[in-house]
Amino acid sequence: MSRFEGTGDAADALREKWQRVNDATRDVVEEGSFILVDMAKANATVDPHVVTGLLRGSISASEPTSPAPFVWESTVAPRGVVYARIQELGGEIVPRDEAGYLRFMDLEGKYIYMKSVYIRPHPYLGPADAAFRPIFRDMCEEAWAAAWAG
Repeated sequence: MSRFEGTGDAADALREKWQRVNDATRDVVEEGSFILVDMAKANATVDPHVVTGLLRGSISASEPTSPAPFVWESTVAPRGVVYARIQELGGEIVPRDEAGYLRFMDLEGKYIYMKSVYIRPHPYLGPADAAFRPIFRDMCEEAWAAAWAG
């Protein structure tokens, strides 16, 4: 039977490296989520239809969580703005009540009644996510290399 000396030290060193990689991953997810928020907010500013900035101001990131060992996630999304989805994806708005009409006020204070309205897409989060993916990949590779090197 063979006996290996020093394997406990090697295992401890390996666990230490993995812990550094795990910590680096959490840090990159947190930093990356703030970068993605900034990119999405910049996209939500581009459209000339911005009136209040409420949608832009509602985009935020959650604190990173770890649902499994060495897995970190953070959610970047608008919070508390009911029209966020239709602004991102576009779609038809129809009345919810029995009257069957939507009511809008024009710039002169007159009401306009319509059966439905189509909102064209004003994507802000999707394009930010697509542009952010290669940035995030590079951030991860750099952080992991530094963590592994120690």
